[in-house]
Amino acid sequence: MTETTRDEFAQQVRTARVVPVIRTLFADALTPVGLYRALAEGRTGTFLLESAEQGGIWSRSPENPENPPLTGGLVGFIGWDAVRQVEHLPDAPPSDFACPELAMAFVSELIVMDHRQGTVSLIASALADGVDDDETLWADAQRRLDALEAALAHPAEPDIARIDLDAAAQPQHRSTPAEFLAAVDRSKEFIRDGDVFQVVI
Repeated sequence: MTETTRDEFAQQVRTARVVPVIRTLFADALTPVGLYRALAEGRTGTFLLESAEQGGIWSRSPENPENPPLTGGLVGFIGWDAVRQVEHLPDAPPSDFACPELAMAFVSELIVMDHRQGTVSLIASALADGVDDDETLWADAQRRLDALEAALAHPAEPDIARIDLDAAAQPQHRSTPAEFLAAVDRSKEFIRDGDVFQVVI
């Protein structure tokens, strides 16, 4: 991963609406959860994504080795019912709980861990849409990167607790066998009606 230079930033701002400004640090003692707690605990709109291939090998970005696959932009979800915004399906079931059909958030800061290199890349997204002064955008991105780097210098205290692994290994049933079979029958009806094609019970 390469760090974004001032000249690279000036060139990208001319053609892109969102420009990631990257600063890479050596930080081999951090864990993803510890990093999240140090930088995001107590803040709204934060999330933790971890990706690993089988065998304990952390996934890479062969298509663009200089940057991680996610450097900012929109992150969120699109629920099943969002299809009704584009298709008029018959027999729409009533909404049984309050949940938005979709939700997206703009990622303004992102931290990427590279376990092989023992590095952490801090990424501040500069929203260049309609802004002519790239110096202001650059200064704001550097200020946010400085704040993230300062927070990393004061990691959160780890939580330590005793747990009973034998008790934790016992399955906890959320329903009776009869309730489970009834849910299977309801799910088959939803599939036949075309409301869903996959169900998790």
